[in-house]
Amino acid sequence: MVLLRYAIRAPSSGAAPREMPMPETVMTARELLDRIARHCAWLEAGAPDGEPFTEDQLTLFDTRFEHVEIRDTRLTDVSFIRCDLSGSVFRDCNFSGAILTRCDLRRAEFLGCEFRKAELNMSNAREASFAGSGMTRADFSQADLRNVNFDGCDLSWAWFSYTDLRHANLQNVKLDGTRFVETKLFSDARFRLFATERTLVEEVTLDADAAGPAHSGLDALDGIRASAEE
Repeated sequence: MVLLRYAIRAPSSGAAPREMPMPETVMTARELLDRIARHCAWLEAGAPDGEPFTEDQLTLFDTRFEHVEIRDTRLTDVSFIRCDLSGSVFRDCNFSGAILTRCDLRRAEFLGCEFRKAELNMSNAREASFAGSGMTRADFSQADLRNVNFDGCDLSWAWFSYTDLRHANLQNVKLDGTRFVETKLFSDARFRLFATERTLVEEVTLDADAAGPAHSGLDALDGIRASAEE
């Protein structure tokens, strides 16, 4: 049995101006919950083969969600393309294998969620929180992750290629096998990073304006700690 709970959340009066185009289609909380229920039934039926996008599989394009809160819900293999989830809250949800490409995730909260092999590439997630989430093999290539909260996340084997991670909270994250390729990394906070020899660091910048020299190797991650302690 799938537990679905939601609450309408009013946008903050001090919210920053939007930087992404507003999708024309608006989906209410009740409509979204109905689609999620159908998607869960489709998954429980074994996700039968058929057309690339079936009527029951949750696949949305250019859709804006009302500010909702959803918890304890299976959202594996959903596809949200160019959707606006900004300000929404997801708690203890499973997004494994999900596609959230080119989405507006600013100030959204994904707390204690699972994103194994999820695709969040080219999305704007500035000031979002993924605290306590499992993100093994997630793809954040070309995403804007400035000021994102990754506190306590497992980022093992995740991809951060051409990704902006400046001022992200990387406290107590696991970085076993994580890929940083031409990534923008800078923070004025002090972190304990759990990297391993399998972590790949190539051509990352470590300064606030990303205009400095590029660095490679695990020593670059040590450089984040060193600059934070100055």
